[in-house]
Amino acid sequence: MKYFHISLVFKPKDLPKWLIDFRIKYDKPYPYHLTLKNETEVKERDVELLKKLVRKISTKYFLKELEMVFKNVIIKETSKGYCIMITAQENSSMRNLQAEIIEETSSFGKVYSAEHAEFEKSFTPHITIGRHLTNRQLLQAEKELPNKICFETKPEKLVLTIVNRPVIEERLREQNRNYCFFEN
Repeated sequence: MKYFHISLVFKPKDLPKWLIDFRIKYDKPYPYHLTLKNETEVKERDVELLKKLVRKISTKYFLKELEMVFKNVIIKETSKGYCIMITAQENSSMRNLQAEIIEETSSFGKVYSAEHAEFEKSFTPHITIGRHLTNRQLLQAEKELPNKICFETKPEKLVLTIVNRPVIEERLREQNRNYCFFEN
């Protein structure tokens, strides 16, 4: 049994310096991405079928229609502490892409955790900027957030990651990553 994860890789436009510093302090600064499908089981015999499916989905969308503007901060309590996220303004193309990925991959296996399954149901495009924060860290982080936040993202590609264990460190290894490109 393997696990797969699907995300959108993007480059922020005019990234504010405070955000870079904030992520270094309150989050492991993983590459910028937007999770569309959390770790889900897949049988080894179905991996090639999954790769073809994700490539096919990516050809239906154009890069320009997936651009997003991030403006709002939300804080959620998770099983591992508090999480600070910046959410994007509504983008119907992004919602459609995520919904199609969820629907088309539903037959491969179960989502690894109930928390992740809930995330998929209530999909909110966001960038995590702080994770696993204690009450004390959260209070300090809230003081450091600016009053006004606004930046845009330029999508680049979908990343389908196939791993043996559902952990982010494995998802970041280049040998586990498969890239699918959108139409320009």
